[in-house]
Amino acid sequence: MDDTYHLTDKLTLPSLLLYGEKDEIIPKRPTFYFIQRFLKHSGDNKTVAIYPKGYHMLLRDLKAQLAWQDVVVWINQPSGKLPSGAGLLCWKDIETIPIKKSSDLAPFFRTLG
Repeated sequence: MDDTYHLTDKLTLPSLLLYGEKDEIIPKRPTFYFIQRFLKHSGDNKTVAIYPKGYHMLLRDLKAQLAWQDVVVWINQPSGKLPSGAGLLCWKDIETIPIKKSSDLAPFFRTLG
């Protein structure tokens, strides 16, 4: 995870990141830091979809059809809106977390193993 966090600036191709807000495996806080960094570099061609009722395995979840529809639409039109309306708005509870130096985040990512 450390390497992934530090290499986000190398990811310049159109990208879609999906995250279930009820994910109990990948914690919100380090994910939010990753998303901030992810969008900071070439953010115009990156889409982040956060599913308020989604869990870790979004594409196998009870509401998997929503995520799959978003993936199909995004593949065909990466700059378009996702049909589910998934986005960062549901993250209001962690939006105010200040951006820290990447070295301060290392303990979060090491716990993800």
